[in-house]
Amino acid sequence: MNSPFQSLESLNRGRHISLLGYVGAATAGWAALEATEAFVFFIVPHGPNFAPEIGPAGTFMVFSLAFTIGYLALFIILAVPMRFLAVKVESTTTKRLLPLVSGATFALASGAFVWLDSSALGTYFVAMLFAVAGFVCMTVMQIAAK
Repeated sequence: MNSPFQSLESLNRGRHISLLGYVGAATAGWAALEATEAFVFFIVPHGPNFAPEIGPAGTFMVFSLAFTIGYLALFIILAVPMRFLAVKVESTTTKRLLPLVSGATFALASGAFVWLDSSALGTYFVAMLFAVAGFVCMTVMQIAAK
């Protein structure tokens, strides 16, 4: 039984994220990234000259591979700081803001890479995709930390 005088630090001491929690968070973020990308490629109307060489499905697969590699790289770089945030945060308000912070971090990191390489329009698109992925990833990581 927990004493009312027991510190929050001692209550959080047993919390951790297992390897399965990391895999689940990475998979959920990737699925959100792919679902958002599929919505943009297949549901949003495009002009008649959209991907004439390989078609929308081929373009989706090519971009999907590129975004998957970028997402995995960002997840590996950001997984340890996200783990510390998910486990160490005690305030309810801060816990609710963590997915937004994670989404913004993913968006800024991916946006910076794309901005250095291409145009502003591509940067907004990639930042939107990765923001959704980061938000979902941190939400699942918080659930895994409980």
